[in-house]
Amino acid sequence: MGIWPTLLTGMVSAGLLSLMGHAYAGSDSPRTLYLLRCSGCHGIDGSGSKTGRVPGLAGINKLLLHPDGRLFLANVPGVKNSGLSDSQIAQLLNWALDHWGDRSISEIGPPLTGDEIRRLEKIPVDDLTRLRGRIADDLAAQGIDIGSYSAQ
Repeated sequence: MGIWPTLLTGMVSAGLLSLMGHAYAGSDSPRTLYLLRCSGCHGIDGSGSKTGRVPGLAGINKLLLHPDGRLFLANVPGVKNSGLSDSQIAQLLNWALDHWGDRSISEIGPPLTGDEIRRLEKIPVDDLTRLRGRIADDLAAQGIDIGSYSAQ
């Protein structure tokens, strides 16, 4: 390999490492876990993907206004298959709920815990899309919009 391809490869690698370096410095922080485990589908800004049928996260805390909102969050495939511990999942979800949550809503209950995630993951959910649809319909009947989800 010539000098220019080697230099170019090195510069690109160094640039990428500098961009991602902060993510590895505190690899257990909820923000870093989000960037490494969730942003590939939900986007770095949490906007989701209509093409990929991935909902955005704006107002995600509205889900917790429904009795099955916590069940839904704990059983999202990306959450269940993340490889994270129950405690890390709880921390990540609590961070996302705070980061993208609707600030006008304060009555969402206590923060999620690792024990709660472990318990909720054991409850069978046959059709997660149907569950989200039911949650959305129930909340809509109360005048609460949780946003669209193109997979419904």
